[in-house]
Order: sequence, then C-alpha cells, then structure tokens
Amino acid sequence: MKHKIWVLAVALCIIALLVFLACGLIFGGFERWFAPAECRHVFEISTRKAEISTPYSSEGCARLQTAFRLAENEIRRVDLLVSPRQESSEIARFNDADPGVEIPMSADTLALLRIARQYYDVTGGAFDITLEPVIEIWREARQNSLLPLDESLQAARENSGWSNIIFSMDGIRKKQYPGRIHLQAIAKGYSIDRAVQSLIHGGLPQGRVSVRGCTRVFGESEAMLTVTDLKDASRQILVFGLRNAASGSSGNPSRFFKIDDHLFSHIIDPRTLRPSQYLTQAIAVAPSAMTADAWATALAVMGVEGFDILPAEVSAFIQVQVEDTVHYYANRAFTNLILHSNIDIQVLEASPPSPAP
Repeated sequence: MKHKIWVLAVALCIIALLVFLACGLIFGGFERWFAPAECRHVFEISTRKAEISTPYSSEGCARLQTAFRLAENEIRRVDLLVSPRQESSEIARFNDADPGVEIPMSADTLALLRIARQYYDVTGGAFDITLEPVIEIWREARQNSLLPLDESLQAARENSGWSNIIFSMDGIRKKQYPGRIHLQAIAKGYSIDRAVQSLIHGGLPQGRVSVRGCTRVFGESEAMLTVTDLKDASRQILVFGLRNAASGSSGNPSRFFKIDDHLFSHIIDPRTLRPSQYLTQAIAVAPSAMTADAWATALAVMGVEGFDILPAEVSAFIQVQVEDTVHYYANRAFTNLILHSNIDIQVLEASPPSPAP
C-alpha cells in the first residue's frame, strides 16, 4: 500500500513538472517568471569597473544587449581619445610631443579642454588639468618615500600651466617642455553622459551608468548610494538618493600615502603644488556626470572654501580629517538627498556667483 502511494506521488510530481514546463513554453519562457529586478551589463575600462543597468521589462534582458554595447562603446571611445595610458590617444600624443608640434584634436577632446579651462577659472586654479608634471614628481616621491624639493616643483610648474598650451581651430601645441595634461578628472563624467545619450537614443528611457567613483541615473530610475567614513572604510556613515542626476566622488582614502610618518593626500593642490592640507573626500551631485565629476575634484582640493563658489544646481558633501577627528560638511541641497545618516553634519550655505560650466 505504501509503495502504491509513493508511486502515485511521484507520478503526480512528474505531471506537475510537465504542466509547469508547458506553461513556461506557452507563455513566453521562464524569464518573466524569474525576472531579475534589473538588466545589467558589466565591463572594465582602463582597469576601472563600469556598469550599465536598466529596470527589467517584459522584453527581457537579451534584447537590450545592443543598446548596452553601444553605450559601452561611447565610454571606450572617449577613453581612447583622452587616456594618457593609451599611447595612441590624443592626450598621450600631446604629452609626448615636442614644443611647437601641433597635435590634431577631435571635437570631443577640444570641448573637454575648453570646459576644463572654464573650471580652472571658476575655481581659482583649484581644478587644473595641466598639473601633470607636478603630480609626476609627487608620484616619484611616493614611490621613493622622499619629499620632493621645492625647486623641482616650481620648475615643473613654470614649464606647464594653461599659458603653455596654444589652441588652434583643430588642435593644440605646447610652448615648452614638459607641458603634460591629464583630462580624466572630467573625461570620465563626460563619457558617462555620452553613454546615457546613447541609451536614450537606443530607446531606453531610464537606467544607470557607473564608472568607478561616478554614477548617473536617468529617467525614472533611482539609486541609493552609500558613503563610508574617511578613517574607517568599514563604517557606513550615510545613504543618499539619486534620481535623474549624477554623483561624482574624489579623495579615495586608500590612495593616501605616508612619507616620514606623515600622511599625505594623493590630491595635489595646484595653488600650493603640495598635497591638500587635510585629508579630504568630496561628493558632488549635479545634473550631468561631467559636472559632478569636476566639482568633486575641485572640492577635494578646496575643502570647505569650495562651498562659497558652488553653483546652485550642485549639491555637495565633504568629510575632512584634522588630526584624528573627521568633520562632515554639506550644503542644504545635499541634506535634502540624505535617506539615512549617523553623523553630525555642519550645513554650509553660500550664494553661487555663476552657473556651472
């Protein structure tokens, strides 16, 4: 009797399974039944993790791969134009060129250079893509654990700067050596914006594009981003929301370094030619990823004084370590984005003099 019951149970299970499989085939497969919350496309760009995602739809994730690939191609295209690590990039060719030799530039690169110059002016020189020769000296100092000489820093600065770059209609050239530039502090955000435009053109009305340290959410999509403490990366200090906006961050604590038992920020202040006085991490939220990227970099250099010149459309949060104490600052616009926080934040307000470039 028990054997017959067992056989009957097995038969019923088999019948149920067959019905399940038949329904799956009849009603369009199993993807709808076990649909993910979103469709994701993950890749690497110049050793940085990048991700494109959009909420799941009835069309399925496979049908979105073409749009994802085209958006990825936009990010890679910009990287190939401006990355100094790419020997064939326009920026790498300019950096290696002799004085007086004009290097042709694409419309994208020329636009980025001119916008970078505007940020240099607005921030009083705190945002400066021409500082690369000075940064290289500090990079060597970090490797050798030896502070650089003031004379070396001054010489590198005198032979670089915006006055050393001459624009033409189709390119740029340097007046003297070394004259090296680095556009990544603004190009990463620009490439994200280009990817978002590609996704929208491809018929995706909402989604998210991220390249390490910079995220843009568009359409009706939303994101919750976490911020960890400057001193303790395992401690989450706040969560903020992002909708139809972008967030950029600058001042990764893991990139700080020590020389003679003194802790230095990896961010060099173009105005002093030395690491920022205090260890600082900055987050900026703006309508575009390029704007957020640029202001995060500027605020990481300027600290609290940067709030005095923030455009109205930029929300910002910074944490500054003074000795063993971390202080937290934000403007009112950023506090309105906070979903959860376990820290005391000092709210700073200022009347912005002009809109973002």
